Amino acid sequence: MPTYEEVSENRQLPSRKPKSAVAGQTAEVAITTTIPAPLRRQLSVALAVHQVKLKDAVAQAVEDWLAKNPPEM
Repeated sequence: MPTYEEVSENRQLPSRKPKSAVAGQTAEVAITTTIPAPLRRQLSVALAVHQVKLKDAVAQAVEDWLAKNPPEM
């Protein structure tokens, strides 16, 4: 396992704060992932047919998954 030197505070990249939410809305953050190409094609068609934005479909899928798989605390 490689070892890393401590990086001084003045050499660190600045952290970006999430965009502030508009009144009544939740702040949004970007995520990146990969999925199989055929699944992406199916998703693109379904989004167009149902006139749904990708971010809304992903948010709904994550909410559904979390409802079925709640974190153990």
